[in-house]
Amino acid sequence: MTEAEWLAGENLFDLYYFSRPLLSDRKAALFAVGCVRLTPLDAPHSVLRRASDVVEEAVDGQCDLDEVRSVNGAAGELCRSVVLDSPDHFKALAALRLTDTPVSSFVWQTALFLQKVLEDLPGTGGEPHAARRLHCRLLRDVVLQPFRGTRGQRLSRKRRQAKLSLLQREWQSATALGLAEGIYQDRAFDRMPILADALQDAGCENEDILSHCRQPGEHIRGCWVVDLLTGRN
Repeated sequence: MTEAEWLAGENLFDLYYFSRPLLSDRKAALFAVGCVRLTPLDAPHSVLRRASDVVEEAVDGQCDLDEVRSVNGAAGELCRSVVLDSPDHFKALAALRLTDTPVSSFVWQTALFLQKVLEDLPGTGGEPHAARRLHCRLLRDVVLQPFRGTRGQRLSRKRRQAKLSLLQREWQSATALGLAEGIYQDRAFDRMPILADALQDAGCENEDILSHCRQPGEHIRGCWVVDLLTGRN
């Protein structure tokens, strides 16, 4: 994959499997949770809502895996009780894939099943295509640009971590850290431009970081800038 394909690509399968070696299980799970939260479904099924809640809680250590497995079981039962290939069936499949433990390499299929829901809802028009683009943007939100400064070569996870550690020491002011933690806890991603200003005030001149904070569009828990500042992997 080239840098241009990474930045503009709309094939989630290709983007996900290209970036999966750079993703922790936590980030992979939060990517899927973000897809559930931001995809404009008519009405997310209660099992799907519960799945996104418990997985998000589990990655932060606020609930144990038994709760995730319980929701996974409920999603499996729902899959067997609803009409095959109906919107409710695809919602149940999304919940089932989201709650796989340990985090499956197929967690990206949560997004795929959400797209299938939109395809099967009347009057959605181009929404499945819009959702596909959204999911690709969300993946890029949780993955640090894998090509920057490498002459088109992908950064290994080890080299990325060394780069991030160096950046952290340069500008982790109390204001920036407090803003980043508040953004994470409150899901207040509208504050990202304010975070960019705080980082600049602390001496950050990294264009990747500043532009990511200021770019229009969606951010989710797992955003690589917020995780960088708060010490989450």
